[in-house]
Amino acid sequence: MYAKLLYPSETRRIAFLLHGRPKQWSWKLSCSTTARHQRSCYSSQQQSTNIAFDDNDARIMSKLGLGSHQWAKLDSSIYNQVVRTALENRIDTIEAGPEGGSQALATAYQAALDENPQLEQRSITFLVRIGYRTVAEGMSISVPDSLPNDVKVEEFTFDPAANPVGMAKPLTPSTDAAAKARVFHNIGSEAVSYALESCPLLKLAKEHSCIRILPLLHNPEVQGSQLGAPMLERQSRICEMLTQGFETLEDYIQHHPSTMHSYGVVSNGVCLPNDHPLYLNYQTVLEATKAISVNNHKSHFSVLQLPINVLERKGFDIAKAAKKEWSAATADAASDSVPLHIYGMRPLTCYPDLGTGSGHPILLADYLLPVEQQEPEPADDANDGVWTNETKNAPAAYQTAFRTAMAYFDADDLLHRKVSNGEDSLTDEERETLAGCQLLQSLLQDLDAGLEQLRSLAAHQSVLYERVIPIIHETFSEMDAETAQLLEQYFQAYSLAVRYAIAKNTRKLIVSGEQGSNAPKCKDLTPETRLQEYGLRFALKHEHGVIDKVVIGSSSPEQVVDNIYSLYKAMEDETPI
Repeated sequence: MYAKLLYPSETRRIAFLLHGRPKQWSWKLSCSTTARHQRSCYSSQQQSTNIAFDDNDARIMSKLGLGSHQWAKLDSSIYNQVVRTALENRIDTIEAGPEGGSQALATAYQAALDENPQLEQRSITFLVRIGYRTVAEGMSISVPDSLPNDVKVEEFTFDPAANPVGMAKPLTPSTDAAAKARVFHNIGSEAVSYALESCPLLKLAKEHSCIRILPLLHNPEVQGSQLGAPMLERQSRICEMLTQGFETLEDYIQHHPSTMHSYGVVSNGVCLPNDHPLYLNYQTVLEATKAISVNNHKSHFSVLQLPINVLERKGFDIAKAAKKEWSAATADAASDSVPLHIYGMRPLTCYPDLGTGSGHPILLADYLLPVEQQEPEPADDANDGVWTNETKNAPAAYQTAFRTAMAYFDADDLLHRKVSNGEDSLTDEERETLAGCQLLQSLLQDLDAGLEQLRSLAAHQSVLYERVIPIIHETFSEMDAETAQLLEQYFQAYSLAVRYAIAKNTRKLIVSGEQGSNAPKCKDLTPETRLQEYGLRFALKHEHGVIDKVVIGSSSPEQVVDNIYSLYKAMEDETPI
């Protein structure tokens, strides 16, 4: 089989086809464009805790948090490295993932402390999302089967043997399995109390005075989504549930002020159209805080986290309006009123469906490709690669691999015999070979033509998983080593072309906009600026810097470092947005 010839493990084979041959790059971070100091941000041999860190560094690093959306895809050892890299490079806010994310983050933090005890000298805030609860058969941890105000959002079957029984990571649905799981949403008093009592990070915070927990009620809009009622009625129900959750959090703060100072809301629905069933009016959130203020004289609500990026801009308007209303509402309050901070999530990821469906995301980033001979030397010798914005053409390796593969599968001799002597002149095996070669040529041509339209790496991966690889498997039950090696080389080169095309097409979308759309165009995005640098600059400086912090997930220590580098470039670029 092709899978066995190309790679012994199908998982590794698919990963290879998607990502190309793994290559290690070393990274260095310049903490300012004036190069006051440089440091290696991740190394098992070198710590960065003693590097000089001035007020400007503190100001810049306060703008960045480590997000959680990648954690479940990572091996635990890699996730631990990601968290440690963030901590050692002064990221002071880290978001816990859903399901077992709090336990994973607690484990990673403790591992980082064991390796570097100096980290305990720094304050760290853990964002903990509260809202979703999975009840699954065979779980070793105790989860309430039902609670008042539960809203069931999903039910599926899963294979217990393929999933961690203790919910170390989210369950993977499987239609062939018999074990059942249900997912509930709840931000009522009982659900919030349970979430706090069972949170490993809160237990850790009681042991380490440097830790603060900031709970975020997650997607409160779900509480009104199943009413089938008019928008105002849905918002009233959401406000009622938010008030319950807020009151529970206020009570916890009153009794445990050393571990929790404030709380907030994280919502995708706050940026949806008003007529969407999952729409959340930001004023509904503020209304719930007013009820708390009346009862407790002071609300500890402090954070509204919402999606923002250069292609999804509604969040900026909401942030500006929410801050204005918050300032007006607290103007007559005591001087110790908690200010409202707006955190931006997905600053480098755009969802065309606004995050409400299964649409493939667009990553607002350039990619690092291996240096080719015709390319200029990279500016930083430590990076053995060249960024897609620095290249003028698709990787030459892909053009060579494409031409080689097309020539290899042309089957000219068989086609000539068929044309000259008729179908009967070919044996059954030769006819199958000719048909397979023609199909592969057509497949490769389709992949090549599709590069012009590619914007999403996830969409590209979906095509490989659901179309390309199954077709190859079904067409070729056997394949000689030479053919397998040629296809291996082709897909490796194709993965580079995919990344180049996605970055180019995404840049064009940002600069020129969608054809026929009235969306604003970013003419100030220059070829010299990487997309991630521009994306962070836009997120933090658009509307006069209304966004206080961006929260970005990372899949590797190197990506954490690059996010920090991009942040410095973005913050020190004085070009107006």
